[in-house]
Order: sequence, then C-alpha cells, then structure tokens
Amino acid sequence: MRSSLIRFAFAGLASLAMATSASAATILNFEQVLTIPPIALTATNNGLSPNATTTLSTPAGGIAVNITIPGVPGTIAATEVFTATSSVGGATNDGTQIRQDGYTGTISFTGTGGPTAGVVLLTATFSGGTLSGSPAGSTPVLNASAPTNNVILASTFAPVVALLGGTAVPGGLSLSFSGLVSPPGLSISNNSIASFTAQNTGTFSTSVIPEPTSIVMAGMSVIAGLGFHGRRRLSSSRS
Repeated sequence: MRSSLIRFAFAGLASLAMATSASAATILNFEQVLTIPPIALTATNNGLSPNATTTLSTPAGGIAVNITIPGVPGTIAATEVFTATSSVGGATNDGTQIRQDGYTGTISFTGTGGPTAGVVLLTATFSGGTLSGSPAGSTPVLNASAPTNNVILASTFAPVVALLGGTAVPGGLSLSFSGLVSPPGLSISNNSIASFTAQNTGTFSTSVIPEPTSIVMAGMSVIAGLGFHGRRRLSSSRS
C-alpha cells in the first residue's frame, strides 16, 4: 500500500513539474479623472486613400488618471501619456465587429503627487495590438498580450517591480474606450479606423508561472510525509 501511494505521489509530482499553464496577474488598473469638459484621447485617421493609418494619442500634457495597484492602499494620482499607430489599412467590418490589427505604441504612467510625484509607475511598449468594437458603437477596446503580441511592461517602482517579478517582463494590456464621438460611432475610413475622440480606462497584467523548483520541493514534502506515515503504520503493526 505504501509503495503504491509513493508511486502515485511521484506521478503527481511529475505532472505538476511538467505543467506550463499560467494565470494572469493584475499589475495596474487606471481610470480617467472626471473633468468638465472631459479631456479626450484622440484617434486620428490620416485620410490617405485607399489605405490610411490611425493614430491614438493623448493631448499635450497627457490625461489625469487614478491608478490602483494590488497591495498598495488607496489610489495614486498620475498622468497617462499614450500614443499608438495602426499598420496601413487592414480594418474590417463583418457586420458584427469592426477590427483593425497591427497597433504599435507606448503607454506610460507618471505619478503627480506625494511620494510618487515624478515616478514612472509603469511603461508598456507593444506591437500587434488589436482595436475592435461594434459597428457604430461607442465602446471599442484595444487589446495586446504576449506571447501572441509583443508586449513589455517595465517599471522601477518597487511595488510594481514586485508584482512583475522584474523590471521589464512580457505582459498584456486591455484598454476600454467610452463616450466615443465620431458619427456614426466606430467606423472605417479608407480601410482604417475613422477618427474619433473618447475617454479610456484600462488594465495591465502579466502571467505568473510557478517555478519548477517550488513545485518539486512541495511535492517532495508530500512524498516525505507519505513515507513517514508508512513507517508509523509499519511500527504500529509490529508492536
């Protein structure tokens, strides 16, 4: 019985050590600070026919945002600076979704008050992002995630570095746009996303894979426990 249990434990340990599945870990969330009138992010279609490009950008000076970071109490006031440009043309509309791939850009967040004033909290550089949404809709999204896309999250802010597990690692981003103004909503012009203005919120994440060493050590502890249990049973049966 004891040998069967140990064989079972070793089989389970091998399966765990070979596992490669990853779980997403949130690094940072942000939302715009409400202002009247609202400060808008702008999408600009360059109008070139037949294949234009579309550039997303924050206004000069950036956009005021509130940031939350797991494990850090409260919110952090910061400025978002964002620019991204699509590949040439490539926007499609299948009747249910408008989609354009190939967005390349950079997003950064810099603290504006207290101990984080002037601190670059997070910078995301990416390529291959996808902007998509319902035709004529007002809530498109921009997504990019490694390893399908090239996304690098970088920071020197200690709480973010701890969550990343390093100062620059692959990750993912998801930006949601709202209040889109561009009659008739999200549309295509010259085979690229048509110009619009909107507000944005977003989430940045990375993937955490358990270290093989940690898995093996945990598994060996289980096996050792089974062995100890077996010896106790054997001693009891002899007494």
